[in-house]
Amino acid sequence: MNIKKTNPPNPESQSETEPRREKTSSPAAEAEAPHKPFQAAYDEYFQKLCKVSEEAQSRILDAQFEYRRAIQRAWESQDQTALQEANDNYQQALEAAANDQTPLQRCADAYDEYKSNVQKAFANVAGAEMDSLTLSAIAQSISIVAQHASQLPRAR
Repeated sequence: MNIKKTNPPNPESQSETEPRREKTSSPAAEAEAPHKPFQAAYDEYFQKLCKVSEEAQSRILDAQFEYRRAIQRAWESQDQTALQEANDNYQQALEAAANDQTPLQRCADAYDEYKSNVQKAFANVAGAEMDSLTLSAIAQSISIVAQHASQLPRAR
């Protein structure tokens, strides 16, 4: 069985008999899709939350690493005072991390920035540009962020 491979037609090599199709781009096609600023605000919000979480986890992991090192040194030297000091330092590091309001404030700031970005996006988009599917997707993303933000503890 012989199968002949054919290449897809090349628009540049159209025959003389076919009408020439010009590549056109409408201003609407070049304009930013109406959902893009909302998607960017959504992405930025969750990226900021991820960064806050990563930094908080890193702080705890650093405290655990230092605790393990201190315990190892105390064990090797059989120094009970060093063991108690390692336990005290670790407990203080955990308490400081738990009482630190900076991550909560950064989450609140990220939410405030998200709301501001959404307000700007609504101000810059014409209602006629949005079809029902686009508007539904925007509403869903706003709802997800709002529900998530409502679950976060508030900074004291």
